[in-house]
Amino acid sequence: MRISVTQVRVLLVLVTLVALFSRRPDAYLNPQFWAEDGVVFYSQVMTLGAKSFLVRYGGYFHLYSRVFAWLFSGFAPAVMPTLYLLASVVGVLFTALLCTSSRVQLPVALRFAMGFAVTLAPSPNEVFHTLLNTFWVLALCFILVLLFEAPKNRRQWAFDIGLLTVLGLSGPLVVAFSPLFVLRALHRRDRHGWVMLSVVAILCAVQLSPAGLTRDNGHFGTVQALDALRSLNGYVGRTFAGNWGRPGPEELSFAIPLFVAGLLLHVALLLDAWKRKTMVPVYFLGGGALVLLSAMWAWRGCPGMLKLLGERYFDIPITLLVWTLLAAWSSMRRPMFLALPLVVIAFITSHRSPAMSDYKWKEASRCLSIPGPCLVRIPPNWKLRKEW
Repeated sequence: MRISVTQVRVLLVLVTLVALFSRRPDAYLNPQFWAEDGVVFYSQVMTLGAKSFLVRYGGYFHLYSRVFAWLFSGFAPAVMPTLYLLASVVGVLFTALLCTSSRVQLPVALRFAMGFAVTLAPSPNEVFHTLLNTFWVLALCFILVLLFEAPKNRRQWAFDIGLLTVLGLSGPLVVAFSPLFVLRALHRRDRHGWVMLSVVAILCAVQLSPAGLTRDNGHFGTVQALDALRSLNGYVGRTFAGNWGRPGPEELSFAIPLFVAGLLLHVALLLDAWKRKTMVPVYFLGGGALVLLSAMWAWRGCPGMLKLLGERYFDIPITLLVWTLLAAWSSMRRPMFLALPLVVIAFITSHRSPAMSDYKWKEASRCLSIPGPCLVRIPPNWKLRKEW
């Protein structure tokens, strides 16, 4: 019996939902606000209303999070974390399903495999189940836009420009990925590439605030370079060994061989792309490298902190590395027979997150419905102050 594309998409949705639940069951069984979701987006939409769209957080606009915070602002506080969780799941499902679009110029089997990898790659759980961090998953759509065939009608043009606009105004990663759009425009030399590059350039100008450009993040020297190497040891290691591939930041003797092995792997994948005359691995691996370089630049004064506080920076590089391995299946089948099973094992052994502390949201949130100030604790031990 032949399986239709629709049936595979239904399977993709089911697998994605199961994978998300398995990663952190308590997010669904006991929904709570997480950090900025409550302290920033919920609090600001309740005090500023639609004006909150114009407020930067971390120096950037976050359109996706602001839209859902505004749409849900009329609901009771007790159900708000559940609604924010739903918005996060919608973003993940959209990304996974966009991988399967016929406009992505890749073989059908590869497109669907990439969709499954959005949640089955051994990437950090920090990017899932929170409204703010959903933009890390949605940012994978930037890479998919690079692979789109040229629009055939106005509806497709509107979709491409609208998608880039939402993505570009939902976090800083439009800046990180902008060199890839330059490369795509120069390589394809078609109207679509130049229009997309123009849109990305405008979005970069909007997102790059003067305060962010002039912010002093510290000096980068030899000590910081070694810290950066230590913090990066979870990128390739986690991809193939899960939590066992994440040595402590102090284990430089393990980090250096891991770095060299990862470098050799990337060289082999790029050489394979050169032989096949395809830009796909260049976009994938280049996107991951740009995110990592951006993270190093943002944390240049203390890059070792990425290991402790910035696991979200590794989600896109890990997922894009898995996409590259999938893309290399047809030409590097023997190495992939080893690499891809290791990725699956890494996911199985490391995808589950410990449950968050239970701050009894339903009971604690009652004061948010009562006039007057109050204070509610939310994970990870943040304080949501109601002053409206």
